[in-house]
Amino acid sequence: MSPIEKFEAGVLMRPVLRKGAVPLFLSLCLFFLCWSPGGGARAADSPLRMASFNIQIFGQSKMKKAAAVSTLLRILDRYDLVFIMEIRDSDDTAIYELLQRLNQQSSKNYQIIVSERLGRTASKEQYAYLYNPDKVMPDQAYVFNDSRNKFEREPYVAHFRFGADAFTMIGIHTSPSDVAAELGALPPVYNEAKERFGHRNIFIVGDLNADCSYYNPNQGFDLFADAVTPLLPEGTDTTVANTSCTYDRVLAFGTLPRSSSSAKAFNFQTAYGLSLADAQLVSDHYPVEWTLGDVPASAESPVQEPELPTMPPVSSDAKCGLNPSPTPRGYCYADFPSGRKRVANACCPR
Repeated sequence: MSPIEKFEAGVLMRPVLRKGAVPLFLSLCLFFLCWSPGGGARAADSPLRMASFNIQIFGQSKMKKAAAVSTLLRILDRYDLVFIMEIRDSDDTAIYELLQRLNQQSSKNYQIIVSERLGRTASKEQYAYLYNPDKVMPDQAYVFNDSRNKFEREPYVAHFRFGADAFTMIGIHTSPSDVAAELGALPPVYNEAKERFGHRNIFIVGDLNADCSYYNPNQGFDLFADAVTPLLPEGTDTTVANTSCTYDRVLAFGTLPRSSSSAKAFNFQTAYGLSLADAQLVSDHYPVEWTLGDVPASAESPVQEPELPTMPPVSSDAKCGLNPSPTPRGYCYADFPSGRKRVANACCPR
C-alpha cells in the first residue's frame, strides 16, 4: 500500500512527499470521509491537548529500554496531538513500534504522520505528528522546500482540522550553532503556510534552542509581519538537567490562540517520581504542553493526567501490577492505581 493510500485509509502514513502538499483529492477525501457525521473528529466538544516533545535520539536503542518506553507511553497518552523531534532510525521502524505499543495500552487509537529523514550531515533526523483522530485530523502535510539552504533540518508543516476550526503547525528543531539565523529564516515558512491555507491560525513549535548560550531571549520573536504570541512563559525550564533553559517554544498567531491556554513544561521526573538518571533515559527535554479550546480559568495545568489503562497484569501475581519493567539499576517497578511502585524482581520479564 502506498503512502497516499495509507493516508486515505486513515492508517499509518510513511514520509510525505518533500515538495508540495498532499494532493487536493486527498484533502477532499479526508474532509468528507473523516469529518462526516459518522466519522471521527466530528466536533471540538472538549479542549485539544497539544504538546511538542524532543525525544532525545529516539530510535531502536531507546525502544530496547523498557523503563524509558514505559514512561514515554504514559507521557504521550496525555495528549491529542504531539509534535515529535529527534527521531534517528535509519530503518524507520522505531516510531511505528512506539505507536503500536501506545495503542495497545491507550483508550485512544493514535495515528501518525512522519517526515522524511532530514539534515545536512550524516546524522539525519525525522519529525512526526502523533494525533488522536477522534479529536483532530491532518489534511495536508509537507516539508518546507528550503531552496536557500537556511535550515539544518527543514520545518515540517501540517494543516489540521479541529471541529469547525482549522490550524497549522510548523515544527522545527533548530541547529544549536545557528539559532539566530534559523529563527530569522522562519518568516518565509510562516508566510507560505498562511498563503497556502488561507488563515493565520498557526503555531510554530519545537526545540528552537532559543535560550542560554545559543540565543539571547531578549531579542524576542517579533520576526514576523503578523503579531506573535509566545505561549510559554520566559524562564520556563524545558531541560531534564541541572541547567535551566527555555530551549523549547510555542509561538502562536491568529485568532485561534485566544482560546489557547498558556504553555508549560511537563516535568515527568517529578510527576512520576523518577530519579534524574531514569528521567534522562527518556529525554533531555520535557514536553511542552498546552490546550486549544475551552480552557477552565482556574486550571493549574493545561493537561490532565489520563487514568492508567485497564489491562491484565503481565504476571498472574496481582502484586506485580501493570506493565512491570526493570530499571537500569536492576529494580522492578509497575503501575498501580495510586502510581508507579517498586515490586519484586520476579515480576519483570527476563
